[in-house]
Amino acid sequence: MHSYALAALFLAATLLTACWMMGDPGYRMEPVGMEKINQNQWVKKSDGFDLQTNAIGGLTGEWWIDPHLAISTGPKPVTIQSVELQAAKGVYPATIKEESKVIPALSSLTILNLSWRFEEDTPAPGILGDSSRIVFHLKVGNKQQTADIEYKRSK
Repeated sequence: MHSYALAALFLAATLLTACWMMGDPGYRMEPVGMEKINQNQWVKKSDGFDLQTNAIGGLTGEWWIDPHLAISTGPKPVTIQSVELQAAKGVYPATIKEESKVIPALSSLTILNLSWRFEEDTPAPGILGDSSRIVFHLKVGNKQQTADIEYKRSK
């Protein structure tokens, strides 16, 4: 197993170097309609919880996104039931790690471990388009709620 990890690390480093050398300009999408905390962090306050995010970005050839998302909860726990990416090329369900499904009450900035993987011949920027939205289907205590974060391509 150790040799597989080294091979994967070598492959990732090689791909990154190749993209850099070929001048891959990358892409960046910033949240819209959220309060800006600093140069690369935004927050959206909702009833019973707050969502925090960074811009989504990477190399133009990447076929995945792993956005930096965090949640702070109020007096009730939040259960993440599902999350979907509504993008230019369709709707894609998120892979949600188990530790990100139930957030206890009064939690402060708990990282949400969510990711999307696309077909290798379909890079993320093409799927995301100029505007995309991440939609959260959740329960705050016993109350069903939805929340979303909209992202727009930045220059």
